[in-house]
Amino acid sequence: MLYFNGSFYLGHDEPIFKVETHFLENEYLWCHAKTYETLEMIAKTKCHYFWHQDDDYTITSKGFVWVYPGKPLIKNSICVLPEKFNQDYSSCHGICTDFISKYISL
Repeated sequence: MLYFNGSFYLGHDEPIFKVETHFLENEYLWCHAKTYETLEMIAKTKCHYFWHQDDDYTITSKGFVWVYPGKPLIKNSICVLPEKFNQDYSSCHGICTDFISKYISL
């Protein structure tokens, strides 16, 4: 998520898809603020967001523990890219993956 030229954009490292602020309030959307300006502006919304760089663990705006890929998991945390590290995510609250179709039956 990026805040650029007065608007929010979806995109990992660059602004790709412009979105309206109300779009960010979707309960299923978790936004990774990629810049200080994005963090500052997204904190003014009702969006579920987080910021991290190389931290092993970070807390999201709604109190979840976001676990850096490959790090030991904590019960009810968010497991990131479990397929890359063959992690057992069964005790996690959720997962973040680039391959969601692998987890559709969960």
